[in-house]
Amino acid sequence: MEEIINKLRKSKQKVRIVFNMIKKEVDLENIIEYKKELEELTALSKIDEEITEIIYLILDNKNSQK
Repeated sequence: MEEIINKLRKSKQKVRIVFNMIKKEVDLENIIEYKKELEELTALSKIDEEITEIIYLILDNKNSQK
């Protein structure tokens, strides 16, 4: 179970790294020109949230089995 959580946490860190890389490329003053990048950021943000939810579900399940 710990191995799964650790892999999810590492995946979450990788998603966050890519998110920040894309975010640095987006010029907020000309945000309209960055539709593709904004879609990518939105998708990465959703993935990040889902990974977090999975981690909490695993932890909750683990704690309820004790």
